[in-house]
Amino acid sequence: MDAMREVIRTAPKQAEGYLFLARERLQDRAAIDEVQSHVETGLALAQTPELKALGWMLMADVYNRRQQPEKMNDALRKARGYAAATRPAARQTTQSR
Repeated sequence: MDAMREVIRTAPKQAEGYLFLARERLQDRAAIDEVQSHVETGLALAQTPELKALGWMLMADVYNRRQQPEKMNDALRKARGYAAATRPAARQTTQSR
């Protein structure tokens, strides 16, 4: 966690630090408001489908812990959409259009 905080300090406009810190804090059962704040910041900064998929998976976990199943399912749909964009077949289909 110290390493991720250092990443955030030195590269505050990079999503990775926020998302990986949020993941660690989820595993540690940290305050859910803190985790959600990190995820939201990471999602706002995410530039790639991989990072957006990770962010939405983390947000789904946040919503699950908040017992908000509709929001959780919406976050999972978004995560799946971004994850599909990372698959080679999806890239080829997109490029051929």
